[in-house]
Amino acid sequence: MKTMRRRAGWWMGGTRHLPSRRREAASLARAWWIFLVFTLMMSGGRASLADPASVLEFPVGHFFINRPAVGDLDGDGTPEVIATAIGAGRSGLEVAMTGIVTVIDVDRAVSGHWPVVTESQVGSLPPTAPTVADLDGDARAEVIFGHGSILYVFRGDGQLRWQHQVDGVFQAKPLACDLDGDGRMEIIAPADEFLGRAKIYLWRWNGTPYPGSPIELEEFFASSPAMYHHGHRILLAVGAGNGFTRPEGSLYLFAFEQGGWRLQWQRRIGAHPIARPVFADVNHDGAIEIVGGTYTPSVYIVSAQDGAPAPGWPQSVGGPVFTSPIVVSDGERTLVVAFALDGVLTAWDQRGLLRWTLAVEPSAIDALTLLDLNGDDRPELLLGTQGGVTAVTLDGSIVKHWELGDYWMTGTLLVRLTERAPVSLVFGGVNNITEEAKLFILNP
Repeated sequence: MKTMRRRAGWWMGGTRHLPSRRREAASLARAWWIFLVFTLMMSGGRASLADPASVLEFPVGHFFINRPAVGDLDGDGTPEVIATAIGAGRSGLEVAMTGIVTVIDVDRAVSGHWPVVTESQVGSLPPTAPTVADLDGDARAEVIFGHGSILYVFRGDGQLRWQHQVDGVFQAKPLACDLDGDGRMEIIAPADEFLGRAKIYLWRWNGTPYPGSPIELEEFFASSPAMYHHGHRILLAVGAGNGFTRPEGSLYLFAFEQGGWRLQWQRRIGAHPIARPVFADVNHDGAIEIVGGTYTPSVYIVSAQDGAPAPGWPQSVGGPVFTSPIVVSDGERTLVVAFALDGVLTAWDQRGLLRWTLAVEPSAIDALTLLDLNGDDRPELLLGTQGGVTAVTLDGSIVKHWELGDYWMTGTLLVRLTERAPVSLVFGGVNNITEEAKLFILNP
């Protein structure tokens, strides 16, 4: 474990040269993120928010920001907001980039020893989205994320707890769960070995490897994993593919039981299933399905039992699906809603029959959010878009749009910053002109 040194309130690590394989991986990842951000910057400028008093803005980095997370880092019963972004580097394409992690406390001040800065990476390779979980049961959550080849775990006060370096690159949000029922969390984190295979690494709360780690997949470009408790077993679903231009790609389902794991099935699903899978009882029949999206582009639903496609699925859409689809019921009907990179929101019923489409703005958010804005017991869909946050009814009409300027936005979180406070919308955004990354807290 490399010791970090304190500088101007940040934890800094030295720059290291990468071996040729890691340079190739960083170069491919850099090219992908440059392509994505360039695509999202194609919209024109936008006006500022009509009511500036309703939104708080916090600079947290540059060029890229992930969907924030929340958790009680200091054990005081109120949540903090955590954001990971690209930190600092020289201008131009060949730059050494750090990751920066910022924590905003309920009093709107930067909390503790935060922000922290990771070791430099060659190329604009962003850190993953953060996972916030109380790993050891002390009522103080840790912050877990990957950047480059290193998985970091920080205590709530910003002190590094442990880190591990692997032969690969972390690009998907880690998962924390109690695999063996001992009351302490394990960490599950996929890492991509470009032009090779992805591996799923598992660590115990204290950084020791979990038995059987790593799990090797046949493909790379692994998605963020999804977990589901099924009786005495834990099911783990993860997608992986062979690149953005190849048709191959699989969904893998693993079962963890009695301290071990085994592959349940592997199903060919389409090119690069990057969207985090979702477990849901789509048909309300007691059987669990897995819902997700691919770069093909398509939206799929398969049985969690054997991976067989559900009747009427998959469904094609107009752009790659990076956002996890959502299954929502308002008591009268069930909808499967997906958001594609071309900026079109699409809803089907559980049989795959099209209900509506709605063009909004292009974005690469990672999740849709539900919020009942007007108290009618029918939730609205919230999604970050180019220029702001949009609320859409289950009938497919825009009911509200919060304009925030020339930013592309992440997905939103619903957070009560104090026990008696109303719900706030928390999300990140990157300015398309200055490339400054910000954390936004909006009171709708």
